[in-house]
Amino acid sequence: VFFQDVDNKEIVFMTGAAGSWASESLAAGVEHVGGTALSAGPGGALHACWSAAGIWCATGISGAWTTEEIDIDPVSTGPIDLSLDATGNRHLARFSTNGNAGSLRYLTDASGDWLGATVDHQASGPIAVSFFLDRQDNASIAYAGNGLRYLAGLDGAWADTFAGAATPGGDPSIAISAVC
Repeated sequence: VFFQDVDNKEIVFMTGAAGSWASESLAAGVEHVGGTALSAGPGGALHACWSAAGIWCATGISGAWTTEEIDIDPVSTGPIDLSLDATGNRHLARFSTNGNAGSLRYLTDASGDWLGATVDHQASGPIAVSFFLDRQDNASIAYAGNGLRYLAGLDGAWADTFAGAATPGGDPSIAISAVC
């Protein structure tokens, strides 16, 4: 389990792997977290990311974590989601704000360095983001804000689909079925 402890201003990882629950702090002094995401990679390593005055990721196994800032955007505290490809590269979808304007961004470290692209320049305040990679590492993003939206990323291009006019409550989730 990975979350922000608001009272203690920490990013916390908890595990029950040893039979009882134990927690450890991954970052202290963290306020205004817009979102957290956790994914397991090949070989069992965990990858945890959060947005709070930038984007931060921690990689490791309980007791041995490495933390890095991956995208400096001091006004970004929006929703975030994370997925790993078959070789363990990280892929993120996140909402970024700059004043009253907003955009949905896609970030990846698949090249060895973090690279990003804006995939929706007119995203208006997503309240939630869900990100998925299929078996061929094609990306899909569902997000809610001004209606429900769906973006599919195939071979570096993004196709935008307006999925619904109503603003859904809660967080959208996405998965792709092999039979679709």
